[in-house]
Amino acid sequence: MSAPKIQGWCPGALRPMLSGDGLVVRVRPHGGRLTQGQMSGIADLAARHGNGLIDLSARANVQIRGVGEAGHAALIDGLGALDLIDDSLAAETRRNIVVQPFWVAGDDTRTVIARLEAALAAA
Repeated sequence: MSAPKIQGWCPGALRPMLSGDGLVVRVRPHGGRLTQGQMSGIADLAARHGNGLIDLSARANVQIRGVGEAGHAALIDGLGALDLIDDSLAAETRRNIVVQPFWVAGDDTRTVIARLEAALAAA
């Protein structure tokens, strides 16, 4: 068995990482939440452009596995239509906020997340 290869970055949607089964495309949901429509869309995109496997990362991100390099652009277009793509690689790389999963509507969590995301995107 060979030693793991350290890449030096965490994969994202705009900068995926090559793995043994193809590209790993990591989606960082805005606000730490996905709608039912977004998750359904991710499942469809994973089946069409990857090997159909979806992982959850330790930081509550969604990873689409087995994406071919030829299908990556179409996958990004599909994720963009679901409002799951950042405006730039720099914004995607900085925006990695872990959100407490049990927040409720009406508390300040959503406001704080939105402000943090905006500040990180502008940095």
